[in-house]
Amino acid sequence: MSRIFLIVFGLNLVFLAGCTPHHEPVMETLKLSDLAPAAGTQRPSPKISTISIQIHAFEISAENAEKLDEISKSLSLQPFRFSQYDSFTANGFKAGFGRISSGDRIIQQLNAAGGQKTASVSLLLEDGRSDYVPVIRLSAAKNIFYTVTEDKTISKSIGPGQLSLRITVQKSPVFRGAYTTTLVPVIPPVFVVPGMPMPDVAKSDDVVFDSCSFSLQFSPGDFIFLRPVKYAAHGNSLGSLFFSRTGIRPVVLAFLIVCTDISE
Repeated sequence: MSRIFLIVFGLNLVFLAGCTPHHEPVMETLKLSDLAPAAGTQRPSPKISTISIQIHAFEISAENAEKLDEISKSLSLQPFRFSQYDSFTANGFKAGFGRISSGDRIIQQLNAAGGQKTASVSLLLEDGRSDYVPVIRLSAAKNIFYTVTEDKTISKSIGPGQLSLRITVQKSPVFRGAYTTTLVPVIPPVFVVPGMPMPDVAKSDDVVFDSCSFSLQFSPGDFIFLRPVKYAAHGNSLGSLFFSRTGIRPVVLAFLIVCTDISE
């Protein structure tokens, strides 16, 4: 069973375009150095192996979107395995890897860019399971442009449904204390409710944007910073739909995805 066991601000409401979410100053509400399990902490032996992941969503004013480049300079691509890196970036996605030991500097940079934390979600996932982090609801069908391969961009009709980030985990057969974690944008079937148990076969009905898939060996204290390449107001591409929000105060979304614990 995969389960979202804590929803702090209600992602279904917070990430939707046109809503006015509750904002909190970044530095007052999040210190990544506090998220790692204490060294030597003794836990009862669990019956099953699980990984705990926290996802924190931030809004940054569109006029400050370029300041995210400074954050990315201190992060690494080395642990990632991209399905197609060129297509990943062509679709407007950018990712970086870091450790909690240096994570508070990232929070300080987000604060300097005027970032506001809008939501936090905690996932507890068993080996071989998936769950969804909803990003934006599509109330009707919509045509978008999507880069399938480095030299091929197609027009694709998506929706209605909820554009989401699907996170799938498998216990690493090689590295003790790590899970192979795969992240990919998808639109799940309308009957799928994030955080509710579902058969694995349901994933076969997802609309999957494979060229934006990436994975890594995720261990406690690791984090991923997922952000847009740039602000795009048009909303007719996958990246602009996923990250950019227009309105009186145009913003971009960025996500900190932190592995906080593994129980084996």
